[in-house]
Amino acid sequence: MMPYREIDAPREVRDVGKTIRLLFVGAMIASKGIFDLLLIAKELKGRGLSFQLTVIGEGPEPETHKFRQMMRQLAIEDVVSYRGYIADKAVLRQVFIDHDVFVLPSLYNEGFPRVFFEAMLFGECVVTYRRDQYRGILLDGVNCVTVEGSDPQALCDAVLNLARDTVQLNDMRVRAQRTVVEYLRPFADKTHADQVAERFANPSIMWC
Repeated sequence: MMPYREIDAPREVRDVGKTIRLLFVGAMIASKGIFDLLLIAKELKGRGLSFQLTVIGEGPEPETHKFRQMMRQLAIEDVVSYRGYIADKAVLRQVFIDHDVFVLPSLYNEGFPRVFFEAMLFGECVVTYRRDQYRGILLDGVNCVTVEGSDPQALCDAVLNLARDTVQLNDMRVRAQRTVVEYLRPFADKTHADQVAERFANPSIMWC
């Protein structure tokens, strides 16, 4: 279940520009990998990639303070923008559309994150760690890139590989959007409550 529907998706997925645009949207807590995210940005900057990382979310003040402090210590404030929480659905929709790759270095086995559906619907290629519960929607090398373990260096390498082949990246972004549009179509005219009821009644429908 998600606040966006098929009609919210852009008609076309725009091509990646000269600067690859990375996005993280989620809770600003350590278990979501937010500090590893900054290490990834530091490595990407050191390896000469032209990129911008946007971070959106809120969390406990000690962790958000540590996040900002770490940004300064790593000298990556020129490539990382922390925008906090965005409540406006239309503004957040445009943020998703404006980015190319969604990076989630989550350190624990959560369920299938709703934010993956949102990112893919708006034409972003997800880069994350491989988890059993992601199978069926996230197809490695088709509409996303997943890596084994919980190694931020592997995620960094995955982003670099995508940046080296923007034709492939654009194709994966189109396929990501198509995957989610096809998944959401049966629920297009149903309320959140209707979707929950149908999912309980039909175990074959994957929970998101």
